[in-house]
Amino acid sequence: MASKDNWSSSMGVILAVAGSAVGLGNFLKFPGQVAIHGGAAFMIAYVLSFILVGLPFAMMEWTVGRKIGSAYHSVPWTFYAFFRRPSAKFVAAISIVIPFVICSYYTYIEAWCLGYAANFAFGSLNFENTQQAAEFFGNFVGISENGAALGFSLKKVTIYFIIVFAINFGLIYLGISKGIEKFCKVAMPLLILLALILCVRVVTLSPRDTGRSDASISQGMGFMWNPTKVVLEEFNGGKWHEVKRLVGENQIRETKLEMQSAPSKFQNFRIREISLWMQLLNPSIWIAAVGQLFFSMSVGMGIIISYASYLKKKDDVVLSALTSASANEFCEVCLGGMITVPAAVAFMGLSGVVGACASLFDLGFNVLPLVFLKMPAGELFGFMFFILLFLAAVTSSISILQPSLAFFEEVLDISRNKAVVLLAVLMFFTSIFSMYYSKGLVALDTLDFWVGQTLIFIVATYEIIMFSWVYGAEKLVKDANGYSILKLPKSYSKIWRYYSPIILVTVFVAWFAKDVLGLFGGKLSYQITNLTTDINPVAVASVGLIIALAIIFGIMIFTSKSFKEEKL
Repeated sequence: MASKDNWSSSMGVILAVAGSAVGLGNFLKFPGQVAIHGGAAFMIAYVLSFILVGLPFAMMEWTVGRKIGSAYHSVPWTFYAFFRRPSAKFVAAISIVIPFVICSYYTYIEAWCLGYAANFAFGSLNFENTQQAAEFFGNFVGISENGAALGFSLKKVTIYFIIVFAINFGLIYLGISKGIEKFCKVAMPLLILLALILCVRVVTLSPRDTGRSDASISQGMGFMWNPTKVVLEEFNGGKWHEVKRLVGENQIRETKLEMQSAPSKFQNFRIREISLWMQLLNPSIWIAAVGQLFFSMSVGMGIIISYASYLKKKDDVVLSALTSASANEFCEVCLGGMITVPAAVAFMGLSGVVGACASLFDLGFNVLPLVFLKMPAGELFGFMFFILLFLAAVTSSISILQPSLAFFEEVLDISRNKAVVLLAVLMFFTSIFSMYYSKGLVALDTLDFWVGQTLIFIVATYEIIMFSWVYGAEKLVKDANGYSILKLPKSYSKIWRYYSPIILVTVFVAWFAKDVLGLFGGKLSYQITNLTTDINPVAVASVGLIIALAIIFGIMIFTSKSFKEEKL
C-alpha cells in the first residue's frame, strides 16, 4: 500500500516548491534566452506571460493539489477524479512522460554543473578563448561521438552523473519531510546567499577588472531591456534571410563601413532595424517566454499538484503560490539575469555574447567559465557559481521526480520505498540514453524539444481548459480562497477560463506552423527533417523512447485497479 507523507510546515512546502522552480532554468536557460532573443521584446513577452499564464497556472495547480490531497498525489488519478473523461487517462500517460523524461536529461546537465565546480576547484580550467572553452565542454560531455562522455576521469561527466544520481534518489528515498523538506530548508537559503555574493561581485566589476573600455556592467543590464534589434539580411531565393544580429553601435558602424568599402560583395545584403512591435509579432519570442516560465516555475508538469497534495486542508494556497512564484522570479530576473548577462557583456562585449550563444547552454558553459578566469579570484567565483547551479539543480530534480514517484506508488499500489527503487532503475537507463548518445547532443536536444517544449504545451493547454471549463473556474476561485488570507477576486476565473487558454493555443499554433512546419515564410525545423527527409537515427530513437514510455505508462494506468471514487 502506498504510504502517506506530509510537510512538517508551510514554510517547508513553500521552500520545496520554490526549490523546484529555482534551478538551471533561472541561472542558465533564462540568461541564454535573453542573449539569443535579447532586449525588451523578450522581456515584455516574458512579463505578460507571467501575469496571464505563469501565475494563474501556479494558483490553479496549488489549489487542485490541496483539493485532491486527501485521496491522491499523482497527476493521472487527479485528472480522472476531476474530469471523469476517457481522454483524461490518455493525457495522464503523457503527463507522466513529461517530468520523467525531463528528469532523465536534467540529471545529465546537473552532472555538468558538479563537474565544472570540481574542475574549477582543482584548477583544471585554463581557457584563453571561447574556442578552448568549447573544446573542453565538448570533450567533457562527449559531443564528438556517441559514448565519448563515458569515462571516470576528472574531465569526463560519468563520475559526476553517478554522484548526482545517488544524491537525488537518496533524498527522494528519505521522503517528503525527512528528505526533500530538510534539504530545501538548508539549500534554498544557501543558494540565495551564494547568488547574492556573486551578484555583488559582478555589479562591482570595473573596466580595470574586465580590461575593456568599450563594454560595462551597465551595458549588460541595459541589454535586457533594449527595444531595438538590428540585423544583417541577405536576399536569397526571393526572400530576405537573417544572417546575423548586429549588437552595439560599434558593430553596426563597422558593418556599414565594410558594406560601403566592398559594394559588389554586399550587393544582396542589407541592414534592417526591426521595431519592437514587429519583434512581438514573432511567435518564437512568445514560445520562448512561455516555455521559459513553464520550465522555471515547474508548472504544467504535475510537480506543484503533487507537492500541494501533501498540504493540510487549511494551508493557504494563494499565499503559497505567490511566495514560491515571487521567489522564482527574484532568482530568475534579479539574480540569474544580473549575474550572467552583465558579467558576460562586461568581459566580451555585446556582440561577443550574442555571437557566442548558439544555444541556451553556451552562455553558461562556454562563455562564463572564461569570464570567471579573467576575473580577480576567478577560480573561487567560478567554483561558487557552478556549486550554486548544482544546488539549484538538485532542488529542482528531486521535485521533478515526485510526480513519477507518486504515480508508481498509486497506480501499482506499492510502498514509497519500493516505488523509489523501481523509479531509480527506470530513470537510470533512460538517463544513460541521453548520456551515451552524446554526439552533437542530438538525443538531449530531441527529447527537450518534443517533451520539454511541445508535449508540455499540449498537456498544459488541456489541463487549464479542463479545470476551468469542466470542473469550473468559479469553483477553483472558491477552493483557492478557502482558508486563504489573500482572496482572489471572482473575476480571476476569467483569466483561467479565457485569457490563459487563448494565449496558449494562439502561441503554440503560430509557432508550430511557422517555426516547425515552415508555413507563412518560415523554415521547416530540423526537428522535423531529422525524422523525415534527413533522417537522424538518434533523433528517431529519442522519439521512439518517448512513445514507448507513453505506451508503458498508459498500460499501467488503464490496467490499474487502485483508483477509487472520490467526491470532489
